[in-house]
Amino acid sequence: MHPILQARHHPGAAAPGLLLELPRHEVLALADARGQTVTCQSGELWITEEDAGRDLFLQAGQTYTVRFPGNLVVSACQAARIQVDGASAPLTLAHRSGHGGLAGWLRLAHLSGGLPTQGDAPQ
Repeated sequence: MHPILQARHHPGAAAPGLLLELPRHEVLALADARGQTVTCQSGELWITEEDAGRDLFLQAGQTYTVRFPGNLVVSACQAARIQVDGASAPLTLAHRSGHGGLAGWLRLAHLSGGLPTQGDAPQ
């Protein structure tokens, strides 16, 4: 199953909103994500924010605004409907099935010059 994307313009918003349906284990990466708002409309999301020092989970109805400059990785713990507002940089979708999917995707992103892996984190 592939994600369903739908761009929506919200009057008065700096950038059009993006509505996505992410199947379980689907991964969404947002570059330069500071200031963007992620809303979990249904399902459950696992969010990893570069330099935040911790991950967080969003349940249906919860919203999170990205606080740090850098990248954001959003993974669907279960099928989810997600809205992203304020996205000005390209979004990247990657599908990984089975265990270690997110870790594998992060390694791929690191090799392509994207997100840092755990070994790159400051000590």
